[in-house]
Amino acid sequence: MTLVELMIVLAITALLAGSALGAWHKQVLRAQRADASGTLLQAALAQERHRLQHQRYADSLPGPPPAGLGIADVTPRGHYSISLEAADPEGWRLTARLRAGHARPDPDCVMLALDHLGLRHARDAQGREDRGTALACWR
Repeated sequence: MTLVELMIVLAITALLAGSALGAWHKQVLRAQRADASGTLLQAALAQERHRLQHQRYADSLPGPPPAGLGIADVTPRGHYSISLEAADPEGWRLTARLRAGHARPDPDCVMLALDHLGLRHARDAQGREDRGTALACWR
């Protein structure tokens, strides 16, 4: 094997590694987002179940019923903090925020939210909260 052949093999290997690393990073971010969206959907079900049992929405996540839902305020994998921002007799809004100092920052989806109407929201690091951002983050 000549030096030129070796350089060609190294160049091809570097290209393949670079593309694989990008795809791996995208999958890690999708897994983080799935951690948040799955937790929000579970909390939404718990909130509706709470309303059926207690004739009102819960006021908090971590507290025991009837005041709270008994749900942790961090996603199972620890990527996002979960909060119940607006709970009143007419509805609620659950929010998942990317935790500060997280190992894998996600500038496209720093916040995901779900409300009592089933509307899904998302915000990126620049503060944009539009339909395209929501579709990408909830995918």
